[in-house]
Amino acid sequence: MHLLSKIGLVQEIEFSDGVSRFDPDPSLHIHVVCLKCRKVEDYRSENVNKLWAELIKELGFKPLGQRIDVYTCYNKCSQKRPLQQNTI
Repeated sequence: MHLLSKIGLVQEIEFSDGVSRFDPDPSLHIHVVCLKCRKVEDYRSENVNKLWAELIKELGFKPLGQRIDVYTCYNKCSQKRPLQQNTI
């Protein structure tokens, strides 16, 4: 997987827990991360795409990369056990 990341076929996403995950989708999207089960789901929004394009236009540069992570605790995980801080 690291080789695929180096040649640009997947994006390596490293979280603070030291575990890397690999995303085959290089398009702009949000990673929704559950702090309990550590599941990572992709979320896409045309509004995010528009904001990103506007930001690039206003600032006048081409970004080398981007990453948006949203941390949450899914309802089904909340009911199972209490949240421990700093799990990711």
